[in-house]
Amino acid sequence: MDSGLKLDCILNFQLSKELDYSKLFSELNDWLKSSGINRIFLLTSEKTSDFINIENLSFLPEDISDNVIVINKFFDFDLNFLFSFHLHKNLRATIPVKIDYESGSFLLDDDFNLLANSSGEGFNHFGCFVLKKDLIGKEDVIFNDKAIGLPIYGEIIDLGKIHSQIELEHIVYKISEIRKRNKLKVVFLDRDGIINEDLGYVYKIEDLKFKNGLFEFMNSIEKYFDGFVITTNQAGIAKGKFTEEDYFKFQDHLERELINKGFKILGSFYCPYHKDGVVEIYRKKSLDRKPEPGMFLKAAERFNIDLTKSVMIGDKESDRIKLPYLKSYILKGNYEIKNNLNVYGSFEEILKAILDEKVY
Repeated sequence: MDSGLKLDCILNFQLSKELDYSKLFSELNDWLKSSGINRIFLLTSEKTSDFINIENLSFLPEDISDNVIVINKFFDFDLNFLFSFHLHKNLRATIPVKIDYESGSFLLDDDFNLLANSSGEGFNHFGCFVLKKDLIGKEDVIFNDKAIGLPIYGEIIDLGKIHSQIELEHIVYKISEIRKRNKLKVVFLDRDGIINEDLGYVYKIEDLKFKNGLFEFMNSIEKYFDGFVITTNQAGIAKGKFTEEDYFKFQDHLERELINKGFKILGSFYCPYHKDGVVEIYRKKSLDRKPEPGMFLKAAERFNIDLTKSVMIGDKESDRIKLPYLKSYILKGNYEIKNNLNVYGSFEEILKAILDEKVY
């Protein structure tokens, strides 16, 4: 997704007069310019040759772009998508957020509006913003001005807490290495109803029956992707229908069967939680339970996946994942589908749609 418009950038992090930032500035300049950034302003009283130096925000030019990105950290995410998301929706403020399973300050509704969260799982921002220019320097009011949160994944490197030249050189090297990595494009597969027949709380090996057409579909689509990742809600654990040990035995057998057929299964993720569970340790809402994005953000970080070039295949409304950059395709099966968008009657139709749309 190309934003089609160039944004200006404000770099806002503390500099030390004792350190030589030239290599860091060069790396940041290449990162930002390659993502379509127009001008880069650095808040500093020092003089540097890489950026436009300004002592404070009052020195910003009148012709600064209508939308700007304010950055105090490097983060390994597709900036082009971030800009496009913000610009195409004509948002006031877009705030990249990362999932936090211990103490997230925010939750996100279906439209990605930020909602206050008092405790537990949620999302936290890390001080980077895409803003309308009239909000520059008003970060304290952004969260009350229809701010939208965009869940992201990947490493984040703080640029403002560098205490030595050796530490600075290490950060430059790390950013350079992160940017060189080739990200994987994968097909995410729901399990019950996509890989195996959904007989209701499937956990016995003798009940494993692969879906008709699955192997042909996987053989055809793997030519365009780097492998498969299985993501599955397993509320049967929370509801006392079977145990986690039962799940693992069945899952290990299923994956071995697929691997033995030559398919590249990178890994699998499951959510044992449900808000109505009868087993206390699993009775809760979870950001891992689809359509919440937790399992996909975990997978992206574990396997260095580019979610913007990956796809999700499922058979339920809950397989439409709450990530605006991961496209879902729904196979019509045992469940009522209220939204007819991207719903297909066969694996063949899904394959044709993916290839026609060139998501990969």
